[in-house]
Amino acid sequence: VKKVNGEYVPVDPCVVAEDNVFMFFCPIYAIEHSRSVYCEANQNLRNILEKWKVICHRYGVQLYYGSFRISFEFVDGIYRIKDDIDFYHRLGVESFYMESNTNRFAMSFQKMTLYVLARLEWDKTLDTDDLIEEFCENYYKAASPYVLKYFRYMMDYYAKTRERITYLTGKKYAYGMCLLDT
Repeated sequence: VKKVNGEYVPVDPCVVAEDNVFMFFCPIYAIEHSRSVYCEANQNLRNILEKWKVICHRYGVQLYYGSFRISFEFVDGIYRIKDDIDFYHRLGVESFYMESNTNRFAMSFQKMTLYVLARLEWDKTLDTDDLIEEFCENYYKAASPYVLKYFRYMMDYYAKTRERITYLTGKKYAYGMCLLDT
């Protein structure tokens, strides 16, 4: 594609896919896993998908909620799900799949993430915090208050750690995996 008058257009009509072509895009290299698709850290991803939409009108997207840097740990991106669903719906994506990590050794909240994802895909007006609490109450039962306390602690810990890394490096640090205190 090329940009003409501020819009992406095909470089030539022959590069536009036929209507029966369906592309499945897996941007593992282009996404900040824990931040909203609308976040500055994901500008590259938005640009890539908007360009592909110009030449391939039918496509799906597979995203990764987990991280291949530290695959056994909790990623604090559960709040990005609603924005992702909104963006891909607006873009006309026909299929949306989000793969999560399959941790069996630590509390990565995989099942909670999948629950929130499924509920928001059916009704993106639902509140993420309400869904998190609903899941914990039904899944963890009597332990729910303690699990929610741990979840909130980890979310706060990651936010503070990102702030410290940003302060120490002078560069905005958006990545969700920040277990190391630097």
